[in-house]
This record gives sequence, C-alpha cells and structure tokens, in this order.
Amino acid sequence: MQYVITESPLRADEFLAALDAFGHEWRESAQPPVVRALSAHGVSVRVRGQQFWVHLLGSRNRTKPVCVGQVESLASGCRIRTRMRLSRFDQVVFMTFAIWLGVVAFITRPLGFIVCPLFFAIASILHQRDGADERKALAALVKRAAHVGSTPQ
Repeated sequence: MQYVITESPLRADEFLAALDAFGHEWRESAQPPVVRALSAHGVSVRVRGQQFWVHLLGSRNRTKPVCVGQVESLASGCRIRTRMRLSRFDQVVFMTFAIWLGVVAFITRPLGFIVCPLFFAIASILHQRDGADERKALAALVKRAAHVGSTPQ
C-alpha cells in the first residue's frame, strides 16, 4: 500500500479546518480540473481527532475510493500521511465476489481452480482502473487544502 506524505506550512488544526471547509463550501468552479472532469457534486469530509476521511459524492465511477489520512503536528506546520482504500460498500461487494468465486471453484474443480482466479484477477484490475480518476481527484483536494506539493513514500 502506497502512502503519500505531504508537508504543509499550516498547523494541523488549520489543515483539518481547510479540508473540512471543502465539504461545506463546494463550488465546482473552484475545484481542480481533475475533480471537475468527474462531474462530482460534492465532497464528504469526516474528521475525528487527527484523522480524516474524504470521498467524492456523485461521480460517475462505479467504485468509490476513500482517501484516509492522519495529520501529525510539526514545529514548522504539519505532516499529512494519506492512502487510498475502497469504500466499505466496495469492500463488502469485493469480498462477496471472492467468496462466490471460491465456492464456484470448489464445485467445478479442477477447472474452477484455474478459471476462477483468472476472473478474480481481471475483476481486480478493472476495479483498480475504474477508480484511478477519483483517487487522483482526492489527492488533488488534499494537496489543495495543504497548499503544497507531495512526495510519494
């Protein structure tokens, strides 16, 4: 799993307030181009302590990635550590699909043990590709709230 570490000159509480403002003050014209291209009509931001969760509302993709992050205070601002994960609904659907494929593989053995993992791999690739634009958009929103660039780690 890839984390993205972003250093911001803002204090941790200022960054979280700026991020939370995106959830309350949505204006499409003020969003980065990658967000506007998704036809999203809002962003959901949830903050609990030093952790936050961000996902887009109403985009056209089937998958709904969530940006999960944690903010750490520094002397010169804050460090934001983020990663992308599937939404809870997508996790349940994906696990149900995996269990279903396992049952089919067991019933249709030995051919099922060859074909079912292939279907699972194809589904995984399609799932990752489908949410790529939303992952970029979420990363752009977090960077915008931090007012700086980021370094993959």
